[in-house]
Amino acid sequence: IVSSGVNSEWLCGLLAWTRQTLPTLSCNDMESAKNQIRKMKEFDAAHDWYRIVTNPWEARDAMYRGQLAVILGIEVSNIFPSSDGDWRKQLDDLYDMGVRQVYLSHESNNRFGGTAYHHTEELALPNRLTAWFSQEVVYATEGTGRNAVGLSRDGRNLIREMMRRNMLIDVDHLSWRA
Repeated sequence: IVSSGVNSEWLCGLLAWTRQTLPTLSCNDMESAKNQIRKMKEFDAAHDWYRIVTNPWEARDAMYRGQLAVILGIEVSNIFPSSDGDWRKQLDDLYDMGVRQVYLSHESNNRFGGTAYHHTEELALPNRLTAWFSQEVVYATEGTGRNAVGLSRDGRNLIREMMRRNMLIDVDHLSWRA
């Protein structure tokens, strides 16, 4: 299976505002995802039937031994933010943590590309607000409700770097154009 560190900064912010989350938990996409990855590793260390794998050979060995082969992934919108430095270094850090699968986008566009818009206006709002407050993110529509934003140059380079590392590229939330 793929077990992803998943976060929604917008939803987390709303839950924090209504005091429905622990005040010690970060709503930052990458901090939250990395914290979840650390917890998955703790779970792995505590349970013999669950085994985090980083390549096909480890996966085959785990399955042969009757263990659940688990690939670590990341599913967030604000992946590799500029404020955290070079995205290649951030990718290396995730790779070193054992992450082998990455969604290029999740709920809103980012500097790597466009995301598929939700089909209701309320769920499209985070995408519009993200673009409004960010110089790196664009909001565009083709008039069909589809996102006109495709992959950016950084997005194409990120895909090449992930392929070079033999990582899984999840396209589930990408726009049609991306």
